[in-house]
Amino acid sequence: MAPRWIVTVVLALLPQTSLAAYCHGSPSKNAQQNLNPIYTAPPRFVRSVVNGKLYTVGTGEDAFDIVHVWGTPYDWGKAQGQLLGDKAVSMMDAVWGYLEDQVIEAINGTVHIFKPWFLKDIADFGLERALDLELSITRKYSGSYFYEEAQGIADGSGVDLQKLLRIHMIGELTKGSCSMFGAWDRAVPTKGSLLQLRALDWSVDGPFKDYPQVTVYHPSDPKYGHAFANFGWTAWFGSITGMSSQKMAISEIGVSFPDSTFGEESRFGTPFTFLLRDILQFDKTLDDAINRIANAKRTCDLILGVGDAKIGQFRGIEYSASVADFFDDINMRPAEKWHPKIPNVVYWGMDWNCPAFNEVLGRQLTKYHGNITVENTIRDVVSIVQTGNLQVALYDLTKNVAYLANAKASYESGPQYAYESFLLIWSENSVFTSVCQINLLRDEEQRLIKGLSRYIEATERNGEVVPEEVVSLLKKSETEQELLGDKFAESPLNSFHILHRIHRDWNEIFRLVWCDECERTPASQDFNITFGIVERKLGGWIREEDLRVSAINIVKLFELYDLEVREVFDGNLQGDASSAPLPAEELYYIASTADKQDRMRTALVWFEELYKRVSEDRYPQSSIHLITVARGLAGVYNKIGMPHKSIELLHQIKNEDLDNRQLRRDIEFYTLRLNGMPLEERAREVNPHQKSTPSRVTQLCRRSMKSTKEESKLKCFMTSSSLPLSFNKEEVYNSYPRISVFYDILREDELRQLQNTTSDRRLLYEQRTATPIAINNNKYSVRDIGHSLTLKLKNRMKSVLRISEQGETLESSEESRRVVTWNYVVTGAKSGGYKVFTRTKTRVPLLKGSVVVWYNEEGGGRGSQAGRTPGDCHTLTGSQTVVEDYLNEDGTISRMKCFFHYKTK
Repeated sequence: MAPRWIVTVVLALLPQTSLAAYCHGSPSKNAQQNLNPIYTAPPRFVRSVVNGKLYTVGTGEDAFDIVHVWGTPYDWGKAQGQLLGDKAVSMMDAVWGYLEDQVIEAINGTVHIFKPWFLKDIADFGLERALDLELSITRKYSGSYFYEEAQGIADGSGVDLQKLLRIHMIGELTKGSCSMFGAWDRAVPTKGSLLQLRALDWSVDGPFKDYPQVTVYHPSDPKYGHAFANFGWTAWFGSITGMSSQKMAISEIGVSFPDSTFGEESRFGTPFTFLLRDILQFDKTLDDAINRIANAKRTCDLILGVGDAKIGQFRGIEYSASVADFFDDINMRPAEKWHPKIPNVVYWGMDWNCPAFNEVLGRQLTKYHGNITVENTIRDVVSIVQTGNLQVALYDLTKNVAYLANAKASYESGPQYAYESFLLIWSENSVFTSVCQINLLRDEEQRLIKGLSRYIEATERNGEVVPEEVVSLLKKSETEQELLGDKFAESPLNSFHILHRIHRDWNEIFRLVWCDECERTPASQDFNITFGIVERKLGGWIREEDLRVSAINIVKLFELYDLEVREVFDGNLQGDASSAPLPAEELYYIASTADKQDRMRTALVWFEELYKRVSEDRYPQSSIHLITVARGLAGVYNKIGMPHKSIELLHQIKNEDLDNRQLRRDIEFYTLRLNGMPLEERAREVNPHQKSTPSRVTQLCRRSMKSTKEESKLKCFMTSSSLPLSFNKEEVYNSYPRISVFYDILREDELRQLQNTTSDRRLLYEQRTATPIAINNNKYSVRDIGHSLTLKLKNRMKSVLRISEQGETLESSEESRRVVTWNYVVTGAKSGGYKVFTRTKTRVPLLKGSVVVWYNEEGGGRGSQAGRTPGDCHTLTGSQTVVEDYLNEDGTISRMKCFFHYKTK
């Protein structure tokens, strides 16, 4: 006999042929919390093909695929097909067989998952013709890129193209129950953050549970959109769950029990799985998504959800062919007692008219209102509501992190339903920007050098000729390796240089040694194996995305610390001259990246300095010519509204007898642009070098903002703990609320243990958060570390802070309000990397072995939270690792007005 909740879901799927307008199920009163641990180990690299990488996440039976693809839509599909060929064929065959079985049962009246008009089409034309009819009806409303990707999957895997396309219509033809919520502002612990749920309740007896896959897309051209992640199944390119690099995510509920406001459905329009993917792929803001939905040719009855963490907002949408109504927490419908409004929360449970599930979901969200977190959503929301039997995705969009759960596959053991287990995944490709990863890259290049040396020796021994370029590039790599010291990667300029060089040089070497036309010799096969070993060690080979992110990091550092461009070009970062000057090619790449990111002031000063140096012939061996730099600089002038300067610059180049047709076309374009401007604006001189007023965080990262008088009141002294005859050195950076640095808390052996534990997890950190809060600032929670040492250190900190003398119990539960936070500084930056508190104008350096402590509230009440969310400055040179811990109140401390006075005065 099926568990009660499954019976509930099946009842919820019944068509609206009865007199009742409401679903009839409810969560079990005996629903249990999900106390299973969240799996957080990093994905493991499996293999790669042109334009694709395959990873797995999870262990044993519980592992599933994560696929990264690059290039064009056809490239995306072909890479997926090549990486998952047999699996893609098996998935499509299994789904088709399941679909045939369900159709037979639907015709016999034993299941009710299909739209009535689709069953009529099947009766009239047969299953294949009915699906082909649906394809023909919707094709003109669908982007061609979907069909290009499908063709690529078919070509790469051998799956039948028409079958693949037919199966992608099932979202329009079937009905399922799901749940969602969006919570922000006062509903969540951190103001400005956004948490979003998407729970899919669908066919757990079908084959989908056996083929879970996350596909991460990296378009090669802006016309194909931006990076996004699709949470679905093998060879599935429609979207019902996913998030994008724009910090946006989607949720969806199939509506089986609408009210009269929905109006009519239609077959003629954009399949909703394609529309949702378009939101992920192309839309940059919540307004973009709203406009897309409002203007779309819509089809079936749905509830959609779109969240945008950039503005900390979520909108629910009543969606049908007839209407598109948009809801926030004020106007959310249906306006029923069983669907109460909750401040800064929008939610639906299982369906539109589904009282029991909506009531329980609303009750659980109200219970945790103000502290709706990932942890209590997993433990006490989806598990108690019993929603998300097939798939659950929880998006912590502000951190750009997703938690995903899938139902137990037919070959697995363990929890049966998705809401009973969770995995932590990441949505973007990991990048080689950390000191840890760059050092790993340096070490693995040594393996490549040895492998290439073996290839050259074996080839010459056989009397064969080694390409001269291969020998030259080997010597260059050996020379560069000799110049690299142990701390070379602490400079972002050095890191970018080695990344750029290895990407360019070793790709060229591999092309020369293992080309399609090359003879496969034992020597070349040995080198190919070595290259594969290195690729696996690195978790995939370097890609353009790695270079781009590394360049963006340099641009961010340049702007944050207001660096002098001439010094940066000379390899000097605020007095640290350990970097070698970058070649012109790499400087040009960084300047162009700033231009593409619309960081126009940085792009301008970099291009102007590079133009000056190239014109002075300071890079005689460079492949970057003056005309190339001039065209880049002219483009920047044009973008900031000064096309007359673009024309003047290019005329100077033309006068140097450089014959270039593209140069003449550029001049013609800028002339047209200038002539199209009003007369009074044509000769306008914009001051592009004028700097905007920096934010308070930026100002603090650059310098201390406390006055001499304020600093004179701060102290450094020995403070006693609750242990007898125990004293610790405390340096006070702010008196009220107290912000201090303690020294001599961590012993050398304890610091080494933390270093060893965190160094093992640095790659995990980089993969989990593709865009870290601060460059080379690795931050871990003690819950990430899971080390017995952290409990010992917590008790020591309680003693140091004299918390036991307060007569109250502080707990570490996620459910209560945070009172005091501290960071163990495992490794400290050479420069930069400060922790800053904007309201108190406090800047604290993080020195290795110290413990930084701040109180999260003033006066022990619900008032100002001055120290609650400090900012983190990017590390300029070096690498910084901290482990964060904290204590929360027990629910009564907030009423004790004098609670913090002992510590903070």
